[in-house]
Amino acid sequence: MSLQSTTEVALVKAEGCAIGTQGGALVSYLSFCTRGDRLFIAGNSAGLLSALTLVPESASQASMLSAQDELIEVPPAGRVVQGAMSVVGYPVGSADYVRWVGAVPLDPPLVLTSTVAEHLRNLLRLKLAARREAMSSSEQAARIDDVLARAGLPHCGPRQLKTLSLPERRVLAIAGGMVSLPKAMVVNQPLWCLEGQGAEYVRGALEAAGHIARLVVSGTTVSPDSAEGALARSSSDFLFVGGSESALFGAPEEVLGKSRTFRVTVRSNGAALRSLLEAKGATTFGGATHFTVGGSSELDVTQVLRAAHEVRSPVVEVLPLM
Repeated sequence: MSLQSTTEVALVKAEGCAIGTQGGALVSYLSFCTRGDRLFIAGNSAGLLSALTLVPESASQASMLSAQDELIEVPPAGRVVQGAMSVVGYPVGSADYVRWVGAVPLDPPLVLTSTVAEHLRNLLRLKLAARREAMSSSEQAARIDDVLARAGLPHCGPRQLKTLSLPERRVLAIAGGMVSLPKAMVVNQPLWCLEGQGAEYVRGALEAAGHIARLVVSGTTVSPDSAEGALARSSSDFLFVGGSESALFGAPEEVLGKSRTFRVTVRSNGAALRSLLEAKGATTFGGATHFTVGGSSELDVTQVLRAAHEVRSPVVEVLPLM
C-alpha cells in the first residue's frame, strides 16, 4: 500500500465557504487552497472539523443512549451552506467524499466488548459497501493485519477494545481510517491530552497513515514545545481559524515563524489599513473587515491602532492570536 501522487488536486480547497447547521452558522467564511499533502488546522475549528468528519461537534454524544434506552437527540454535523469546499476534489459531504475520505473523529463511542479485528472489519465493510466493492473474508483479514502492523498495533486483532489504553485507542481510530485505503484522511485532535511517549506513539501511526493517504489533522495548540506544535510544524500547510473565519493560512514556517500575530476587526476602510500595515513590513490575511496582522516581535497593538487612525479606519477590536 502506498500513497499515489495526487498533488495536482488540492488536498483541501475552500472558496467563500460557510458552514452551518439547523441551529445557525458555525463558520461564516473560509477561503484557502492547500499546496501540499498535509494540512494542520488549529484555533476555533470545531465547526470545520464537524463538516469534514461528518459528525456533530460533540462526537462522543453521537451514539449515546439515555437512561430510557432512547437515542439522545444531538445537533447534526456541520455542512457547507454557502460557497464550496472539497477534499482531494470531492465536495465535502458528497457520496464520493464518503467513499474516498476517511474520517477519524476524536474518541468516538466504541463497543468495548468487540475485538480490534471486529471493529476494523465493520469499518472496512461499510466503506466497501459505499463503493460497491467486493473483498473476500481472507482478503479483509490480511488487510486488517497489515494495517494494524503499520499503525503500531501488531498482533492486537484478538484484543477487546476495553483493554486498550488511550494512546492505543487513538492509534486504532487512525487504523480505522487507513483500513479502506482512502485518498485522504481527516483526523480530529489525535494528540489531545497526550505528550511524551504516548504522543510519539500516535504520531508514528499518523506517519504510517501518511504513506497511504493525504492528511488533514487538527489540534488545539501550536506551542513549539508541545507534541501538537511539532506536528503542526512538520505539515505542508497550516490553517488557523480565528472566530468564525480563516484567520491565518500558509506554510507553517511562514505563519508560525511570526513572533506576533493579531486578529483585527474594523467597521470600514479595512483595505487601506491592510495596505498601510503591509507597507510598514507586516503581513496580513483575511477580508475587508476581519483580518490578521503578523510581524516581528516589535509589532504591538499601539502600532495597529496608530495605523488605523492614520487611514481613518474605525477599529472594533485587536486581539493577540499567537
